[in-house]
Amino acid sequence: MKNIAWAITHAQSNMNNRTDSIMIAACWLAIVVSVVVLAVASVVNACVKSRRKNPVRTANGSINACGVLSLPYAWLIAVVCIGDIVLIYLALWLQYDADGLIGVDGMQFRYFLPYAPLFAFVMLESGRRLLKQ
Repeated sequence: MKNIAWAITHAQSNMNNRTDSIMIAACWLAIVVSVVVLAVASVVNACVKSRRKNPVRTANGSINACGVLSLPYAWLIAVVCIGDIVLIYLALWLQYDADGLIGVDGMQFRYFLPYAPLFAFVMLESGRRLLKQ
């Protein structure tokens, strides 16, 4: 875990390619921003729910969920995606790195691309939830 944490905090990329390192740092920054927006939306949602005695109902009588994605599912998406990325780091560390290396070699920013739409969806829904509160 120490090597994985070092590789994440230093945006270590495959063969220390500067462009890839910048892209990996940008990917991790986007993930952190997405999780922060989700956390703020969760706190605001909890505060609003505790103050509101009667939930807002829509025209068809259902309770307004303020979006398509509920908060538990948003947190599940974030945790599973971050867990998958950490598992990719672990697999690269176990299979690709020689003993004694610091960090994890072999990470490329393309490994983050399948998760980008999921994090974007979580961040957009969380932002929408904040704006509607």
